[in-house]
Amino acid sequence: MSLRNLLLVAAGLVAVGAVALATNLNDDKQQKPDSRPAQAKVDVPFHGNEKCPYTGKAVDKTKSVITGGQLVYLCCDKCAAKAKDDKELAAKAYPADKVVDLKNRVCPWMGEEIEKSKEKVTVMGRTIHLCCDDCAKAAPKYPAAFIALAMNPKLKIVNDDVDATVKCPISGDPVSGKDIAVYNGKVVQFCCAKCIDTFNKDPEKGLAAAEKLVPKRTKKEGEKEKK
Repeated sequence: MSLRNLLLVAAGLVAVGAVALATNLNDDKQQKPDSRPAQAKVDVPFHGNEKCPYTGKAVDKTKSVITGGQLVYLCCDKCAAKAKDDKELAAKAYPADKVVDLKNRVCPWMGEEIEKSKEKVTVMGRTIHLCCDDCAKAAPKYPAAFIALAMNPKLKIVNDDVDATVKCPISGDPVSGKDIAVYNGKVVQFCCAKCIDTFNKDPEKGLAAAEKLVPKRTKKEGEKEKK
């Protein structure tokens, strides 16, 4: 065999070996699972009325009013302006015959088992059971968080306070009561949807900021200790 033919054979073997190696590496990548921990998802629940009480159209989640102690969503600015003087709006948005009793046995705010307490409040079409009068007064201020916590007792509230104004971990402004996010089993309250978007970019940083906002409550201070 000539030198030229020998070189051609050698080159062919090298090419075949390279293809085989690449195939094996590819197979290894497909077979080996990703060992990196998955990033927890940020969930933004919505518990308001889905349809505008006036038009029946889907609501715009940026258009809302508080009337009769209830947070009601509308479809447009025109309906929002009309809603300000409508004393029956809450009943239209959340009809009494469609109110759902969440039957929670743990107070969503204090995290305590509800024993003999008969305190309860209905917000945004849902009846929530509570441990005390203070929590009953707080529920209409922070309806989104109360509902989320009552629906899932495994969740924990982060930035809360029965006696003081709750602050947004992003802006430092008072929370809206309607803007919340659930991350890694914890409920965080915000002042607006824009701050939720910021939180979503780095939830660990936002969560740490929220946890620094509320001082620990102790029984010595005459308050209930949060679990």
